[in-house]
Amino acid sequence: MAPLNKVQAPSSQHLLHPMHPKHPLLQIYSSKEFECDGCKALGSGTRYRCDPCCFDLHTLCATCPSTLSSHLHPNHSLTLVNISNSKHRCDLCRDEVDGLFYTCRACDFDVHPLCTELPAHVQHVTHPHHVLKLEEHAIPGWCLVCRHTCRSWRYRCGTCGVDIHLECLLVSPETTTKSIHGATISTTVGVNHQLHHIHMVIITVTVMVMVMVTVMVIL
Repeated sequence: MAPLNKVQAPSSQHLLHPMHPKHPLLQIYSSKEFECDGCKALGSGTRYRCDPCCFDLHTLCATCPSTLSSHLHPNHSLTLVNISNSKHRCDLCRDEVDGLFYTCRACDFDVHPLCTELPAHVQHVTHPHHVLKLEEHAIPGWCLVCRHTCRSWRYRCGTCGVDIHLECLLVSPETTTKSIHGATISTTVGVNHQLHHIHMVIITVTVMVMVMVTVMVIL
């Protein structure tokens, strides 16, 4: 697994990237969905593109460092590699890593570049009283949102023993019409991904709780 060469720092909206050395990539915005030629995940919005070659990279995949220190794997630095048909899986989302991904060879730990952007702590409308922490657990849990088993990585409230799948926390706009315990979840994501085709370069989770209260005062 040879590490990827260093990316040249972007100058204005242009970038030279070792995955596409023939032409500079231009930063553009388009609402049209694309497949990242780096990590092979779907995306939309801002990207780096070579139009003559139809070559696209997520903004994160275009600019992520060759080595990374992450709270996801604190004991060792992660190395960025580019390997097609690796037959490995992302330790977080369990989807295949194909093309651009981070790895720790000593621990056989692999992770998508986009998955490294998952926040360490979040708050969720279904469990508003405590912060949820991104953790790995060998013991199966029970997802508060979908009511199915959680294995390995999940968002967890240690105080209450509450678990939520990564993909259930990153709820797509299509599912926000389904209220959860009387609440509507609105999620804005920068990039589509394997987690039910939802993930992020930059993620903004906006929780809108719609509460209708009828107060009856009996004198």
